[in-house]
Amino acid sequence: MNSIRNMKTTKLIVHQKGFSDAELLLNPKDFSDIQLGDVVEIWHPDEEYRLLLQVSELKEDLNKDNISVESGIAQTFQLKVYQPICLNVVNPKDVTLDLVELIIKDQYLGRSDMWRFKTFLEGKAVYLTKKLEHTNIRATVNELWTKGEKVSCGVISKDTRAVFRSPTAVMNIFIQMSSEMWEFDSFGDLYFEKAICGFLADLFAKWKEQNCCHDVTIVMFSRTYYEAKSIDEFPASIRECIQKDYKGRFYEDFYRIVVQNERYEDWQSTMIALKKLFIKYENRVLHFHDGCGERIPPAYNSMAAQGNFLETMNMSLNVFEKYYLDRNFDRTGKVAIVITPGAGVFEVDRELTTLTKQRTIDSGAGADLVCMGEQPLHAVPLFKFHSRNAVTSLDVGDDYNIPHWINHSFYTSKSQVKTSLTSTFVPRIKVASRRGYRPAADQRECIMKNEYHRADNGFPFSIDYDDYDAHVFKLPSSRTNVKKRGQVRLSTSVVTKQFGHPLPQTLAEARQLHQPRKRNLSDECIGSLMGSKESSKTSSAISIPMSRVKSDELMSNSVGADYKIIEEKSTLSKSTESSDSGEDIPQEPFRVGSAPLGQNMRFTGKAVKQNRALINPFAPTRMRVRKTFNRRRWVHAFPVDTAGTAMQPRFHQTYTKSLLDGESIHPQAPLADPSTGEVEAANIAVQLRKKKSSLKRDADLETKSLSSESEDDPQQHISTTTGLRYSDSQSSFNSHSTALTNREAIGPSHSNITSSVSQASDASYSLLWGVTGEQELCPIIAIDVDWKSMSLPAILPTTTDYFPENRNLMNDYVVADYQLLPDDVNMDLSFGQASRKPMKAQEVFNELFYQRLAQGFQLICGANTLSPRGQPDISTQKYKSKTGLMRAKSTPQTTYWLSIGRIFHRLNLIGRTITVTRYRPRHPHAQISRMYPYRFQMPDSETYDSSETHFDNEQLENYNWNYLDNYICTMGQGDYALVQSLKFWRSRFFLMPSINPATKRIIEGDERCDIYEEKTITEQEQIMCGFLRFMETLNRIRRPASTIKTRSRDENIPPEEVFKLSTTSPSIEIIEALLDQSDGLSFLPLQLGLPNNNFISAEAIRWVRQEVGGVNSINQAIDLLQRLVDEKFIRHISNKADVKFMNGFFLYYILPLTKGDKNTGLTYTDVSGFLNDWCEVLVDTNEDQTLNDLPEFLLPKLPSKQSLNLPSFGSHNTDTNSDYGAYRNIYNFSNIDLDPSSKSGRQEWGTLQYHTWFNPLCPFEIQVHWLVATGPILGDFVSSWGRKAGMFGMHLLPVPVDPFMLPDTPGSDPLRGPVFVSLNIGSLKEDGNDIFPEFDWASRDERLQLLQEAILKRFGFLLNSPRNHWPYGDENRQDQYVHMSGGMFVICMQRKARRRLRTDSFCSVNSGSSPDKASSDLDKVGFLWSWNFLLTKKWRTSNTGDEHFQDKVLADFRSFCSNHENRLKDFWEESCQKVSFIQI
Repeated sequence: MNSIRNMKTTKLIVHQKGFSDAELLLNPKDFSDIQLGDVVEIWHPDEEYRLLLQVSELKEDLNKDNISVESGIAQTFQLKVYQPICLNVVNPKDVTLDLVELIIKDQYLGRSDMWRFKTFLEGKAVYLTKKLEHTNIRATVNELWTKGEKVSCGVISKDTRAVFRSPTAVMNIFIQMSSEMWEFDSFGDLYFEKAICGFLADLFAKWKEQNCCHDVTIVMFSRTYYEAKSIDEFPASIRECIQKDYKGRFYEDFYRIVVQNERYEDWQSTMIALKKLFIKYENRVLHFHDGCGERIPPAYNSMAAQGNFLETMNMSLNVFEKYYLDRNFDRTGKVAIVITPGAGVFEVDRELTTLTKQRTIDSGAGADLVCMGEQPLHAVPLFKFHSRNAVTSLDVGDDYNIPHWINHSFYTSKSQVKTSLTSTFVPRIKVASRRGYRPAADQRECIMKNEYHRADNGFPFSIDYDDYDAHVFKLPSSRTNVKKRGQVRLSTSVVTKQFGHPLPQTLAEARQLHQPRKRNLSDECIGSLMGSKESSKTSSAISIPMSRVKSDELMSNSVGADYKIIEEKSTLSKSTESSDSGEDIPQEPFRVGSAPLGQNMRFTGKAVKQNRALINPFAPTRMRVRKTFNRRRWVHAFPVDTAGTAMQPRFHQTYTKSLLDGESIHPQAPLADPSTGEVEAANIAVQLRKKKSSLKRDADLETKSLSSESEDDPQQHISTTTGLRYSDSQSSFNSHSTALTNREAIGPSHSNITSSVSQASDASYSLLWGVTGEQELCPIIAIDVDWKSMSLPAILPTTTDYFPENRNLMNDYVVADYQLLPDDVNMDLSFGQASRKPMKAQEVFNELFYQRLAQGFQLICGANTLSPRGQPDISTQKYKSKTGLMRAKSTPQTTYWLSIGRIFHRLNLIGRTITVTRYRPRHPHAQISRMYPYRFQMPDSETYDSSETHFDNEQLENYNWNYLDNYICTMGQGDYALVQSLKFWRSRFFLMPSINPATKRIIEGDERCDIYEEKTITEQEQIMCGFLRFMETLNRIRRPASTIKTRSRDENIPPEEVFKLSTTSPSIEIIEALLDQSDGLSFLPLQLGLPNNNFISAEAIRWVRQEVGGVNSINQAIDLLQRLVDEKFIRHISNKADVKFMNGFFLYYILPLTKGDKNTGLTYTDVSGFLNDWCEVLVDTNEDQTLNDLPEFLLPKLPSKQSLNLPSFGSHNTDTNSDYGAYRNIYNFSNIDLDPSSKSGRQEWGTLQYHTWFNPLCPFEIQVHWLVATGPILGDFVSSWGRKAGMFGMHLLPVPVDPFMLPDTPGSDPLRGPVFVSLNIGSLKEDGNDIFPEFDWASRDERLQLLQEAILKRFGFLLNSPRNHWPYGDENRQDQYVHMSGGMFVICMQRKARRRLRTDSFCSVNSGSSPDKASSDLDKVGFLWSWNFLLTKKWRTSNTGDEHFQDKVLADFRSFCSNHENRLKDFWEESCQKVSFIQI
């Protein structure tokens, strides 16, 4: 290599990591010219394989003439120890990688984290399987690519693209249970068995092979049609989910969740469950309403093409778009996989397609479609748009769309492989069965009359398809008459306009009576007939109808999928459209395949305005579309060949000469060389297509604005067969043409036949079909399953290469900019703790860039040298200088261009000034909102529940970037705080006691689960002590355990007469006793700017109760300490003298007793400023409440909820307007440093939201909100909280922000919901009376609530908050309960709140009652049960139990509530006996 600086042969030895972490050790005496950071290649002289390593350590004591390689590397690459080895120093530029693929597992990485990690790797040598780590991010090198080939090692440069793949992603697998699932394919396989036993089994096997552990949800879905003509045919009780399609058919969509958020290593049990559900599925959904007692119209299952495919995709997107909620710290990536028995063709609504496409692209989620059917000969996936006005409009043909944003695959079963190896013919389509029905003669006459009056004029009798196809596929001949090219006469008869003749009875008679049509040969045949001349006619497959209708336009119902046809030059028209007779040549209308068009829609070629052409799915490569950001969003996830074309190895050629001879072979069989004539004919067709696609645009194209906003925009598409000029002598396509060089994917002897077609006339165009738009669709290309995408899904790349044309950027966008001056903004702000410092301009600029990456933006590669006007921008040069008589000082500058959708941002830093320029579309997308009713069944539910959700497109241009940038600049201080619209990340946690003997008994095998008992006062005090220690962790206070003085209230309490202190003792004596070194108060160490002698208020209260006589309660201790505050002996560390003394985790300090001592705490202007940096919490030990086991629901006087479980404020502090009046709110907020060890090298912070109080009988809630944080660092930081909590007798568990996901909750998960458990209160009634006949009827609901609470306490549930808090408003708010294990949630349901919930949940499956009947039943009450899906194995302990424990609790809870074995009635009678005994 030219880059070799030194070459030497030496001997290889190995070393262990314990000896040195360096991969390569060299002796500087042997290699004096090698420096740290150099890249060297090593190899054995007798082998060609070479390994690249980077010098990171030089060791002088290494043996002479030896180099040492880490033993693991030597073993991986089979290096021979003690054998000669050659060493070269190479130039990193010569071994630079084009793409590096990295695997991240069990981590959460944001896209900004990926960018920083890739930046860290620049300049480093990597090899396969190398372990990389930086800022707690751990990654493994999976693949390396350079110049279109896989390599084993290389150097990462600034231009190397990094692709991150995750074996621990969130996957939603949807199985379409359409009618084809119960049919057999051409190879004898049942489609369901092919999907489950074939595809899913192979997928799970690959997961196990690659050590994947995805978070998986599997859903079976289908659409049920009803044979009804009016909605009145349905009972009113079931109409809520009935919908009507564009053809007037009534239908209902069903979803059956099989598993939800499961992480199994063995999926065999799931496969068995799927098979069991398959047996009953169709009968269940078709006869779901049979039990309502009324007549239901007959139902039938839809076909795959008519199914609810897009609705299913949107339901998954509703979950993926809330990625910032319930952030899991061990999952990265989100993928939706749809398994369909069809071939990838769907009839869809246009508006819903647009909505789904934009949501999928914007969210960055993967969308995979796996088809069980045979791959058709046309492009797939294929959407056929609904034609809502087909009768009244001029329909020019079916309107199709090829969604490039869906990654599609076709699964090949073992039966197909076997048949391909043995059979001579493999069908690519499923032939329809022959129907035996034949109408009577009078019916046939009526049918034929109607057919002749239709616009298509008698389809299918108008075309001789065999004759047409024979000409289309006939090889070209040079002896063909050129003058008559393009015309094939199929029939010579003329159909009369009157029906005086007998109606045709056969196809032959119809051909004789029908008017002849002129057809065009294919472009390839025309080109062969012409020789060197150009065709005068366009292909009939993509020509458009020409009419003299009003405004000289042909209106189509295909709004939004238009393809602009560029009018040819008049010189070309004169030379190609002239005829000997001088008459107008009839222009053929658009058709798909061989579909005809009626004679009354035949138009001449005069005065034709430019119209768009529809998509021909059999020839999608004849259409070119303008490249957009949406099309290029994922392009950097693919490796490229030497010409820069994205490579997709799963596209390969399956047919060779055997196919042309009428035989079929296995896809993996060796490829035979085709004959010379076949290759010549194929080459002619390919070259002609390339030649026509390489035409230059005319100069007047500038006046015909081609918008680059969307692929579906009417002005975006062009036809390569009619619109572009071309010339034999010159082709503008040559400079951009590329060929597919991945011959392993296509086949070594056929790459010239299936060569890839890249950009059209310039780099701004691409093909319609395919994810990248660079792969030409050919019938002999087979599409395999993209196993990598579904096993190791890629994360959305951080870079893209699309930049709009300068003209569009200036004309089609609204430009706005603003400036930030971080130094000036932060000058007057107070940042509280000494560890937080205001960021400099460069740091703020970097964070603005990172935030845009995190929110889905991509860096535009190569755009940093462009300006909006297309000229080199002086702001992007390295320095910006002023000119004049005096030379100004040069100012460094940095510029970034970023984009998402049609939105572009330009960040520019000059000196200390940051300029943000935003480009928003002048005509943004309209807001689309769809309400979607459906039925779904949860895994533990007994029936399908009715629900609804909304599909909305997010208008990204409305995101308040100005506010976010100011929040970053000020680090959340001042007027800028986190608001919901910023979509900040958040995670919610519960802190609960970890010691529960009842849980252990159930895990060990106890049959009953209603064995939990309430905590005693002593146990509550222990819990409170553990909580105070945890609060020290939250506040970053490090106190050795040996300095904590603890003594129980009942231990060594002296008699009253020997107390040294009393409530009447002078304050100075009490202060001196507090300061005593041996028996005084335990003070916190001096740290974080805290003053001397600072302490926690709860510990001071405990000390006063133990050391001061006459203090018998918490309130008395608070009053005594408040006296010390009033006399200025004690002060809150915020230095606010008016802050009262309160019980809990509050920090106070003892003021200096002499004037000469200086002891001041942190200075804050108000208490709110102090609360921004410190977490202080009120504590209630329930000591003043007497514990009794009397059933409250049977007491004559009900307890007041307003006084229950309220924290103790003391007799002095009842003013809600005081400084600490905020502690009567539910939550407080404070800032938190999320990277206290500075591992990331930048400032990372967030907001801590926490309960303002703590009660030992309730969980303590903590929420972490952040925008600026590194995922793995934050995950480890939160995990450290969990470890600390375990040391203090507590456990910290993640919980969902909304555990119940009720339908009326905005943004709730549409595939998640609670399970209803009915409470059989009818068994508690006597003689038909109410269960509370002796009490006032007005108290019935409250007593019923108390009864439900008593049942929940027996099963170990804790009230979520002592103060009844309902997140959906104050009206009808419900108490939420969480199990002591943290894995289950419950809401007590009564009739007054049913309107908020699914009505079907209250129907008993066995009773057959309708929802309306259940809703009217006043006695139908129960519980809503929900699982904690965030409680994964990482957070589980022996005190949380596993899934078996949770299932056992639910089963026993259902048994108890249903009064199985009279358990509920026995509980009721036991409660009644307790009350009767007290009364006696």
